Amino acid sequence: MGDFSFTEDDLEIIQEEAEETESSIIRSFIGSDVYMEGRLDIRQGIEISGYYKGDLTSHTLCILVRGKVEGKIDSFNVIIEGVANVAMTARKRLDIRKGGRFVGSLQTQPEVITLSEYATFGETDEVAQGFRKEYVRDRSFSKPEKPS
Repeated sequence: MGDFSFTEDDLEIIQEEAEETESSIIRSFIGSDVYMEGRLDIRQGIEISGYYKGDLTSHTLCILVRGKVEGKIDSFNVIIEGVANVAMTARKRLDIRKGGRFVGSLQTQPEVITLSEYATFGETDEVAQGFRKEYVRDRSFSKPEKPS
C-alpha cells in the first residue's frame, strides 16, 4: 500500500467539489400550473415544468417535459427536456434530451454538450427545424445491398 498525503491545493479541490455537489441539489420547483415572469437568482438547482419568462441564474436548471422557458439563462448545468427559447450561458454542461428543444444563442462553450436523438437545436426556429431534419436524414439508413 502506498502513502497518500494531501497538499493545500488538494484540499481546495476537494472543497470545491463538495460545494459543487451541494449547489447542484434541486431545491426549487416551478410546477406545471405556474406561469411566472421576472428575475430569479437561485444558488442551487431548479426544475421547471411550468412557464417561466425572464432572467434566470442558477447552478443547475432542469426544464422538464412540459416546461417552457423564455428569456436569458446563466447556469453551470442545463438539462432541457421541454422548450427553451433563450439566450443561454451554459458554463459547464448542456444536455438536450429526447424531445427537448433549444432555440436561441449559446454565449459560452460548456465543457460538455449532449444532444439526444430527437433533440432540436438552433439559433432560430428555422435553423432548429433544419437541424432536426438533417439529423433524422443522416440517421436513416437503407437496407444493405446483397453482394454479387
